[in-house]
Amino acid sequence: MTSGVGLPLPGVMTEYRVFPADGLVAVPDYLSDEEMSCLPIAAVTAWTSINWMQPMGKPTLDSNTTVLFQGTGGVAINGLQIAKACGLKGKS
Repeated sequence: MTSGVGLPLPGVMTEYRVFPADGLVAVPDYLSDEEMSCLPIAAVTAWTSINWMQPMGKPTLDSNTTVLFQGTGGVAINGLQIAKACGLKGKS
């Protein structure tokens, strides 16, 4: 959470902002800027719901933790993938 743009770092609603090149992704030719800007929303929502209250460097979730995501939309699918990658048990 020390490097998250928007939280805790301010300034993402500014008209102009400089970002490090390694933190950006090129927009593929087949997507508009608007379409591309929507892609990370579900994944970030899912990640935040799993990690929101985790202390930095001292995770409190372990492999015995079960997470539940209701539905089959983008947040649920991304949440299950993130939970599996973290070694958690996921249910949908």
